[in-house]
Amino acid sequence: MVVARLLTTKFPLACFLMELALQLQRQEADLELFWLPRLQNEKADALTNQCYIAFDPAKRCRSYSATSFPGELLWIPKSLDYAKCEKGTALPGILLNCLHARYFVLFLHSNGEDIGMCHTFASRLRDLLEVHVLLVEFPGYGLCSGKPSEDSLQSAADACFRYVREVLQVAPADIIVMGRSMGAAVALSLAEKFYFGGLVLIAPFLSLRDALGQYTGAKMSEMMLDEVFCNKERIKGVKVPTLVIHGQKDRLIDSSQGQQLFDLCPSRKKLFVCPEEMGLYFDSFRYQTTISLHSECPKRPLTSACVLFTMGWLR
Repeated sequence: MVVARLLTTKFPLACFLMELALQLQRQEADLELFWLPRLQNEKADALTNQCYIAFDPAKRCRSYSATSFPGELLWIPKSLDYAKCEKGTALPGILLNCLHARYFVLFLHSNGEDIGMCHTFASRLRDLLEVHVLLVEFPGYGLCSGKPSEDSLQSAADACFRYVREVLQVAPADIIVMGRSMGAAVALSLAEKFYFGGLVLIAPFLSLRDALGQYTGAKMSEMMLDEVFCNKERIKGVKVPTLVIHGQKDRLIDSSQGQQLFDLCPSRKKLFVCPEEMGLYFDSFRYQTTISLHSECPKRPLTSACVLFTMGWLR
């Protein structure tokens, strides 16, 4: 299952090793890696992020179809012009509207999922916080055509952000960009280019190389990966209000990486939430915490994500 899910992405080897290490840790076992020269490793290289010749879209795992989520599944042309949209170029998305809501959440999912797998989370997010939610699909994931890369993921996110602004005509101050893990990296790229109301990073990593380096060591990760999704550099230019959420029991990406990103963030309004009992899979509705962002606001039990709205963080 792990191999089937992760070998269809741009970073299969890195993600597979991270997932494998996590499963081994749960069994109190260790992961040992031995580096093979290129000539002895040609077959494996065919599956890495440097070669797409053997990529078979039919093997890509999808959790939804074109008939799923009636009234919610939509297609967004990259040019935003439906009249000029060519077949196979539009981006799938799921739009969950909330009557009389002000805020609009643009959600960017992690590597090991697609928008269909995020539907339940997004529905609960909409109902609990009374916000509109748009789930963005990435090239190479779900029903979205194309091949995943850092550039293609950022391009898809750019188009969806423009769709929210230009087509749905949502005011920038009312847009909240939320990303988890890999999606957090894409969210940071949006924060570099556009102004919006708030940025939420869930379980972010410093860079993909740093994330893999937790398991392989820094030198090995440098040999295996280029410096992609370099969040530790991007976050230095972020000016929008920023919330970083990273559970202490996250065994895939250590919460210290979220803390370091928070420390690097120059935003005047920022908050770091690091729940003791929260692990890899973010469930803001199950885990309760008490937090106060402004001294004049009384403390009361909140979910981590609710901080944005109930504590006046965006005002």
